[in-house]
Amino acid sequence: SEPAAVVGGSKPAPVKITIVDRSSFQHTFVNEELVSKDTPREVCHGDTLTIGREVERHFVFDWEPTVFCAASEVLEAWGSDLEKACQASGCYLTTEWTNFTTHLLSDAAKSSGKLLACAVGGGQVVTSSFVRTCRDRKGTEPWPQPHNFRPAPRDPAQAEVLAGVLHSPQRRTTLFRGLAFLFLDPSKCAQLKPVIEGGSGAVILTSKQEILPEVTRLRQQNSKLKALLVGEAADAPQGAALSVVALRELTMAVLSGDLEYLPVG
Repeated sequence: SEPAAVVGGSKPAPVKITIVDRSSFQHTFVNEELVSKDTPREVCHGDTLTIGREVERHFVFDWEPTVFCAASEVLEAWGSDLEKACQASGCYLTTEWTNFTTHLLSDAAKSSGKLLACAVGGGQVVTSSFVRTCRDRKGTEPWPQPHNFRPAPRDPAQAEVLAGVLHSPQRRTTLFRGLAFLFLDPSKCAQLKPVIEGGSGAVILTSKQEILPEVTRLRQQNSKLKALLVGEAADAPQGAALSVVALRELTMAVLSGDLEYLPVG
């Protein structure tokens, strides 16, 4: 007979798993909420599934997918073979860092937008050979450990500042809470938007003429919000009570997880 409930995944990202109640007599529940019949209901890691009421069967949904984001040099080197290798190892691949990405594939670590987003999200940075090892794993062989696949910094002078991100990743999802970053350069804004928003900060693309009105609007919305202009001191209009942060300072704050590099005091 047809099962009471079936679980199915949807590809590609965002990665979702859904449960469908196929008109069961005893009903299906997710976190004590009734699942409507024949209507897909998304379930997430840690959710409790209850099958039936008279004879209850409880299950805790335990599924944390491995989702790779590849640095540009890895994408160029592997081509379409990278996606095939990820699929063969039961993993997912994205071209940009997202809030569900778990690993950054980089064969030479450098301070890029993707690495900064990975740092904020607490992701693991591994070489592309990690994917190959996952793909070639046999049967009951243990899964490879990320710490055995750490890339060396492209610039040895950055080894110290990258050490924390490479060897002791930590989530920094509240790093920029209460901060709004104003950008004048669209390309820099696009590159750093996922980094700042991943750290709970606000990102605003504006023009030099609109800086003052934008800051006024922000302070009217939230008097405690701190506005920072990403650029050079010369970019700030005269008379504006506005702190200016250089890209290097912003980068150091992300890599270190410390706001001491930003003029927010």
